[in-house]
Parts: sequence; structure tokens; C-alpha cells
Amino acid sequence: MNRLQHLKTMASLLDRDHELLLHHLSDVRALCAKGAFQPAARVFGEYRHAQEHHLASEELALHRLEEANGCPTGFAASMEAEHAKLRVMVDQTWAALSHHDAALLLGAIGPLMEAVSAHERRERDELLPKLASTLVDPDRLDRAVRQLVQR
Repeated sequence: MNRLQHLKTMASLLDRDHELLLHHLSDVRALCAKGAFQPAARVFGEYRHAQEHHLASEELALHRLEEANGCPTGFAASMEAEHAKLRVMVDQTWAALSHHDAALLLGAIGPLMEAVSAHERRERDELLPKLASTLVDPDRLDRAVRQLVQR
């Protein structure tokens, strides 16, 4: 596989992971709109687990980039600050869900979905190119990105 194909594959893996995360949130929103809070809580729990794994793996990849001098000053810190905001939003959405109030939940989950989408774009537009330029060996790049998306 040539380098361009390899990078497209890695981008596709990241896109798939984000689609799954957003799909979970869409399911939670739909279930809450129907008043099905128990199933919504189960799906949100799955989302939380998957999102936390993704963020922790991304932070590990960022630290590896820093160690390889492939991470501009402040980039990892700004991504980690974004992660902290996402974690707060996840906690806020969980709290809203625990009240079994669809309106409260919908007020929290919409901004969370927007933040997850914005973070996805930043990963695709900024993180993946940095990984690709630092990890020039396709096998190392493959391992780094797969670590982000494996469950």
C-alpha cells in the first residue's frame, strides 16, 4: 500500500470511530425523546466508555508525538484542554440523563454532539497530518491510529 492509500485508510478508521460515537449519542437522544431512559442510560454508558478510551488513546498518541518532537508547542496541551471540556460535557449530559427529563437531556446532548463533531474535525485536520509527518514508517502510523480506534 502506498503512503497516500495508507493515510486514507487511517483517516477512514478515525471517521468510523467518530461515526460510532455520534451514533451512540443520536440513539440516546432518540430514546430519551420517547421516554426510554433506562435504555438511553445503557447506550450512554457504552458511549462514555468508548469516548474515554478514544480520548485516553489520543492523549497517549499526543505524548508520543511530543517525545518524537513532532508536536508543535502547545498543541498537545490545547487538545488535552479540549478533552477536559468534553469530559465535563459528558458528565453534564449524564447528570441530565439521570433526571429522566427529556428536555434537560436534549439541552445537554446537542452541545455535546457539536463538540464531538468539532473535535473530530480537529483530529482529522490537525492530529492525523501531524501523526503522518512524524511517523513516516507506515507500520508505526498504522499502530498509532489503530490504538485510537480499537476497543
